[in-house]
Amino acid sequence: MEEGTVSEREAQREFDDLLHSELWQLPRHAMGVSFPHGDLASWRLRAEDERALRYFGVPVFEPGGGRHGVQLVGDVQSSEHPVIDSAAGPVFRLGTYWGRSLGVLEGTGEVVAVPAESGRPVAYVNSGARPFVETAWRWGLAIPVLRRMDDYEQLYDSLERFHKLACALDPQVAEGGKFGWWPGIIGSW
Repeated sequence: MEEGTVSEREAQREFDDLLHSELWQLPRHAMGVSFPHGDLASWRLRAEDERALRYFGVPVFEPGGGRHGVQLVGDVQSSEHPVIDSAAGPVFRLGTYWGRSLGVLEGTGEVVAVPAESGRPVAYVNSGARPFVETAWRWGLAIPVLRRMDDYEQLYDSLERFHKLACALDPQVAEGGKFGWWPGIIGSW
């Protein structure tokens, strides 16, 4: 049996585990995490969104954001009031990703990506914090596994499967829809 074949099978097994295991079962200790501090009552989140933030937090893929600041860096605000002003409204900060501030939009609970430059549109990431937290953790854990896939067919099939998972976690995430952030991140990888 060739070395590459064993490596490809091992990577596929790890990737499949990332897709099918419960989030609490995944090896999250490999990354840093930012948890909310204090009371989240002023955020007016759904109970499931607050639980996800409190139990899992927001992952830190690479401290400092990696090369060119493109990686997710969880940095959940400690203030009880929104700290980001955006064209979509006030936002409670969760962190940064791809040079944008990520956060929960006050009043709706939607997760948005706010550009640093004014005049650029706000991107809608997820319909709530729970699907954002789960998708973010799984994506962060999947990246090193995807990097080990030398077979392009295996890689593209795995990316397509991850996209389907992101849509299953948050049915409002679909290409061409309001929440097109994850399809863009996954598709441009």
